Amino acid sequence: MPNQHSLMPSLFVATLSIGLAWPTFAATSNDAFALFDALCVSTNSDLALVERMALAANAKPIPPEMLNLDQAMAEHGGKGFLITRGGAKYSVAVTRNRGCSVLAVGVLPVEIRKLLQTNYPLGKPTQDSSGTQNITLWPIVAPSRYRGGVIMLNVPKPGFGVDDALS
Repeated sequence: MPNQHSLMPSLFVATLSIGLAWPTFAATSNDAFALFDALCVSTNSDLALVERMALAANAKPIPPEMLNLDQAMAEHGGKGFLITRGGAKYSVAVTRNRGCSVLAVGVLPVEIRKLLQTNYPLGKPTQDSSGTQNITLWPIVAPSRYRGGVIMLNVPKPGFGVDDALS
């Protein structure tokens, strides 16, 4: 059983948005959610397993110098990948301490919230709007084998350079 921080994604939005050329194809909520479920949740954020799955899906590694701009990645280490799905690009990052995140641009937060709440047994959410992001945290509850884990949705506030992105 994972500890309470094992599924908590790193705060990866600002880092991966810098310098990446996003395509004209819009990301979809279903694809972003499917990647999160397959690469983060189903693998229990196991770095080696996420790497194997991402590379099998023809993902491109994100250079370490870019990853290390993110505080969590610099502190805990990990790997990141750029995955193309349906013509849209998604960034996936996983830390050595089992933090995992998917970054999508152009996806509506309300759609992601609905997918999370429909597909996982989640407890009452807590929210934090301090800083540059609106963060929602849900504890994963029984009967899930991931109970004790946490799912976090980060949505940047407008005007901080990463509008329309979420992780």
